[in-house]
Amino acid sequence: MGMVFTLLSLWYTWISIQTLRRFWQQRATLFDENLTASDRAALDRGAFFLLIPLGVLLHELGHAAATWQVGGQVAVFRWYVFWGYIIPRGSFSALQDWWISLAGNAVSVLLGLVAIAAVWLVRGRAWRYWMLAFGRLQLFYGLIFYPAFSLLAGFGDWPQIYGSLLGRADLPTGAASLRPWAIGTLVVHAAFLAVWWAAERTPAVRRALLARYAPAALAERMQRITQVGDVDSMNALAVEYARLGEIKLAEAAFRDAVSAFPDHAAPFLNWARFERGRGRQDRALDLYGEGLARAGEPHLRAIALEGMANAELEHGRPRLSLPHLDQALALRPTDPGLRLLRAQVRWRVDDAAGAAHDLAAAEASGAASGEERVLRAVASLRTEMGLAADGAG
Repeated sequence: MGMVFTLLSLWYTWISIQTLRRFWQQRATLFDENLTASDRAALDRGAFFLLIPLGVLLHELGHAAATWQVGGQVAVFRWYVFWGYIIPRGSFSALQDWWISLAGNAVSVLLGLVAIAAVWLVRGRAWRYWMLAFGRLQLFYGLIFYPAFSLLAGFGDWPQIYGSLLGRADLPTGAASLRPWAIGTLVVHAAFLAVWWAAERTPAVRRALLARYAPAALAERMQRITQVGDVDSMNALAVEYARLGEIKLAEAAFRDAVSAFPDHAAPFLNWARFERGRGRQDRALDLYGEGLARAGEPHLRAIALEGMANAELEHGRPRLSLPHLDQALALRPTDPGLRLLRAQVRWRVDDAAGAAHDLAAAEASGAASGEERVLRAVASLRTEMGLAADGAG
């Protein structure tokens, strides 16, 4: 198994070198105050390929420090960038063996907590986000991935740490005396997982973290919402959360918006669009329906109906989308986008004549309004229909 880990580590090390090269080339924009989505993706990658090796090294040093603490020697110390091990030498009691196994993992978890604490200590939004990404990775590695892998594979530290609870026959003499220590570790382990799980799902915690690395404009908007709370600002904040990938915060913000303004259509329509983006079409349909019921202006009603049509279409139910499109076009008969969408749906349900009619109407409206995107889409669909007709023939 060691050879497999070494080969995998070599591959990861090569990726790390490429990641470091890109970091250096992009350092001016990567670490400026404008933290973009691509910056966050690069920092997430850097957290794994550049900082996890440091975590592995400190993990092994934790084992080594515990060995020296109990009077032993480190006969072998190996660090292969993404994995490593030590071989302690000495006469150890069962408890000392257990402590040596636990120490490296305690260092891994402590490093994750320190990295998250650094979000409030370092300067620069990119540095704060990088610390947060690394801290989350370290906690995942130390509390979930490595314990699960080690116990399932019977390899590494955790069979020694929890072995007395699992009835392992290969433990040293006196291992039964470790049960209270193993139970205590299990309680602390479970408590860490529970607190972390709760923190990641608590909007106040996520907002506090986001405020440390969010773009300045969003940070200002977050502050303004707490003071003003108008419907447009609350909508904009929820949409911005969604754009940043903060799903729980976006959900909470949309929920707050519809709670604060239950008679407004816009919060429901934006929330529905968000749910569609997550592939939750049935939930989106419910929200579009709520928005439609509150929409007094024709353009908002048309937006709701178009959204419902798209949700049905994405759900693989094109025939159910047609009534929504018919109603939307009754409100906006010259909208080339709606005409084009209905042409596509009609073509999918084998209504070639209806599709051709809508396609011609979309082309005329698009030409009149100068919408090049619609005209290109019309040409593409016309080609598809022509090819399909030729193929059928």
